[in-house]
Amino acid sequence: MSISISSSVGLGCRNRPTDVALVQQLLNSAIKSQFLVDGLAGNATKDAIKAFQKANFKTLRPDGLINPHASTFKLLKTFYKSSSSYSNNSTLA
Repeated sequence: MSISISSSVGLGCRNRPTDVALVQQLLNSAIKSQFLVDGLAGNATKDAIKAFQKANFKTLRPDGLINPHASTFKLLKTFYKSSSSYSNNSTLA
């Protein structure tokens, strides 16, 4: 099963609610947190993206962006659990 977002999520991005909700759910799994999955790219979401990037890519200056075909999203997708039910309209194929 592949997971995708249709546009970028994070700082200065389009932040489509369905894409943001999927990223939030994946971040909750990846960083073992449980912030609210609301489809809004607020400070908690942006901070979680940066924390994930800093921890996994050993960068001092994470960009806070998740692009559909870039390394941050590719790694984040590895935290998808097939038993989880993601409730959004992003492409789950």
